[in-house]
This record gives sequence, C-alpha cells and structure tokens, in this order.
Amino acid sequence: MAGTAGVSGAEREAAVAAFLGRHGYGGARGVPLAADASLRRYVRLHGGPRPALLMDAPPPEDVRPFLDVGGHLASLGLSVPAVFAADEAAGLLLLEDFGDRILPAVMTAQGTPGLFDAAVDVLAAMQEAAPPSLPAWDAAAMAAAACGTVMDWWWPAA
Repeated sequence: MAGTAGVSGAEREAAVAAFLGRHGYGGARGVPLAADASLRRYVRLHGGPRPALLMDAPPPEDVRPFLDVGGHLASLGLSVPAVFAADEAAGLLLLEDFGDRILPAVMTAQGTPGLFDAAVDVLAAMQEAAPPSLPAWDAAAMAAAACGTVMDWWWPAA
C-alpha cells in the first residue's frame, strides 16, 4: 500500500479491511478502544489467529517512531507488544494484545507491592538507555506539542 493520505473514510476502511484480510483477521470482530488526542485509533480484534490490536494511524501520523521505540525497549530486555504485521506507509499495525489489565487493578487484586519495585526498575532502565534517535523533548518541543493539541482538538470542539 503506497499510503492513504487524502483518502475518504470508505477508502480508508477498505484499506484497513484489505490489510486485516491479508493477515488472517478478515473475519475478526473489532472492538474500539479509548482514543487519544491524535488521528490514531486502536481496535481490539476477536476471531483472528491470535489476540491482536489494530493500530490505525492514517497519514500524517507516522508509525515508525512507535516501531523504533519498541525495538529499542525490546533490545533492553523489556516487554513490548510483538508486531505481527505492519504497513508503515499506510499507518497500519497488527500488535500483540496484552489484555486490559492495568497495574493498579492488578496490585489491588493481588496485593503485590513487588510490582511497584518492578515498575520502578523498568523506568530506571528506560531512563539510563534513552533511544538515540529521539529528538530532544525540551520546553520548546513540549510547547509545540501542546499548541498543536489545542489547535487540532480543543479549539474545534469549543
């Protein structure tokens, strides 16, 4: 797929359906997950070869930084979702589904304070081995991101 910038909603859905079909998820039922302040959407897929999530990040979104950071974290021995299939140009990824359990809920159910220690260890490992390809996340970058979010998401909703 050469990319899908400027395509209609129906064309995008057809591209997503073709991608899913090529990778064994053509008949899968999708359950949308919570959205974030971006063009990306995430869908939990039921009925495919294995549990998976679809990341649909249409242009101008770019999935390469996600893939790069995932590769870096995996190289540190940290747990990251496996990428089952990718169409980088179209912004489509099939990812391993870790499920919907979150750390606070697991800790409440299990009463396991050791999970906090493990989480801190992971954060320390990430801090000590920052990926070399990431741009600086300084005050100027944070301000630009915040302004973009306000103009793209909050202003139109006002």
